[in-house]
Amino acid sequence: VTDEKAYGEASVLYLYTQEAPLRIKQSIPQVKLIAILRNPVERAYSGYLHMRRDGREPLAHFADALAAEPERIAANWEHQWHYTRLGFYHTQLVRYFALFPPSQIAVYTYDELKANPAALMQKVFRFLAVDETFVPDFSIKHNVSGTPKSQAFNRFLIRPNWVKDWIRPFLPRSLRRYLGLKVKQINLNTNKAEMPPQAKTMLTQLYREEIVALQTLIGQDLSHWLER
Repeated sequence: VTDEKAYGEASVLYLYTQEAPLRIKQSIPQVKLIAILRNPVERAYSGYLHMRRDGREPLAHFADALAAEPERIAANWEHQWHYTRLGFYHTQLVRYFALFPPSQIAVYTYDELKANPAALMQKVFRFLAVDETFVPDFSIKHNVSGTPKSQAFNRFLIRPNWVKDWIRPFLPRSLRRYLGLKVKQINLNTNKAEMPPQAKTMLTQLYREEIVALQTLIGQDLSHWLER
């Protein structure tokens, strides 16, 4: 960082990790906080598909993975397998609103981002008090769900290997990341299976109270998240 007007970084774990809000408050109390929330029902299924895509979810049925979640958490499996726990947004956001004034917190939805990313980014830029006329590159889609056309090639892309180690010194990190994302997209079949109806009904009921409370907390209508 040199003379930039604003700078920051992002992690999904800042919302989920209970200790994060207080640590952020102690380190950078004037920070501006941004959260972009996806329908927790869709987020849970998307998380499962990502793990299946990367060969890290051994259970072939979503319902089985959901049923295994409590046992996995008790066995200290990492957050990527906490498919339902990651979606309790009201419980998670309350920890931030208890420590920071509302003027330092902006909450948006994935629905807004998907429908009009340029318009959402203008809101973000206004919140950060930076140039809202800047238009980012929206051509790269990050963390796209789907089934790899070639599992072997996908393993080559996501796991350490000597070829990537050899190339690394010759290409800047930004270019390596760009090329990696492009190649992953080419290798991905994005025709994903629909969520099983029983799982959708169960998850919608699980999150109902959280979604209703979240609406009040952030002042946004989220009733469409409750549709089964």
